[in-house]
Amino acid sequence: MVYMPMGHAEQFHPPDSAQNIIPEKKKFESPLEDLETAEEYLTWKQEVPAVFRSIVESVMKNIVPAETVTGLRLADQFLKGCAESLAMGSLADMSSYDARVTKLLAPLAHIESKDGYVNIFSLLANTQSSWKLKKTLYETQLRTAFEWLINKDLEQLAQDSLKQAEHEQITNPDHSSPEQTLPPQNEEVRSSMEAGSEKSEGEPTPIFSIAPYFGGYYKQLVFSQFQAENQHWAKEENKFENPLQPELDLTRARVESGLIHGRAPLALPVPYDWAPDPDSVLIKAPNNDFTISRNQNGSWYLVVEADGVFPFSMTIAPLKHTEVDKPFEILSMTGELPDELRQAQSVARFFQ
Repeated sequence: MVYMPMGHAEQFHPPDSAQNIIPEKKKFESPLEDLETAEEYLTWKQEVPAVFRSIVESVMKNIVPAETVTGLRLADQFLKGCAESLAMGSLADMSSYDARVTKLLAPLAHIESKDGYVNIFSLLANTQSSWKLKKTLYETQLRTAFEWLINKDLEQLAQDSLKQAEHEQITNPDHSSPEQTLPPQNEEVRSSMEAGSEKSEGEPTPIFSIAPYFGGYYKQLVFSQFQAENQHWAKEENKFENPLQPELDLTRARVESGLIHGRAPLALPVPYDWAPDPDSVLIKAPNNDFTISRNQNGSWYLVVEADGVFPFSMTIAPLKHTEVDKPFEILSMTGELPDELRQAQSVARFFQ
């Protein structure tokens, strides 16, 4: 990168000008030798989604960008179109793309400015363009289009999930199908050491669905009281509060769906450092009468104020900024501990 002294006004150049042409064999190196450039790059990394940043930086290094797969059809086409257009320095062939993606990307190769027409793809790929300019181009020319396509993908997934759940309700009104089970109406949990609690063989039946697939650990309930006499875990009574609207990274969003009993608060499984979008909830409830809230441990809950069983779907996504969770309840145990737990407790104390 060529360092631009402070106070130097950065100019847009027509797409065919020498300033916008990247030498074929030139490799980009970013030593970040000065504080201003380092600060600009840090801001670029903090405010521009990683899926887009990686494409721009790969092209700047003359490296073929790795194919980005979010699992969202329109969003993936948008990213692929950006990668190909950045590599070419002009609009790539998008004849096989969805018309909505093409209409949003095509104008970027010929944007009018006070200094003439500019090619956004060429400017983003240009090693002489500052990180500040690249961030500004993303925010003013690309972000709105990208997020609009993501929302269209998520809306379609949510509608498809609801239709599938409604179809299952019609064909299987007593919910006896092994394809999906209803969540319990209470929050009782049995220990794996309790007699009769062994899991049967075979595939487990899902209670919630995530589309596109996203694996890993999910947080749903927090149990802090173990009753040794009956091997039961218990939890404090919920204290609900109205949550603030979370700031989410929609470029990694998923759609969670399932069934819910009316008038029974349902704890929602959410990956760590993720949250649901309260405005995205779709549910076939009378008068759309539902609430979404959090308890004292940060668990998310959905409640439908009506009788019956209802399919629902909602968007979940990573938080843009890591949240400091509220402290868990202090663990307590009652009764005489089984030998296995007593031995484990002794070992744990030994290593403290």
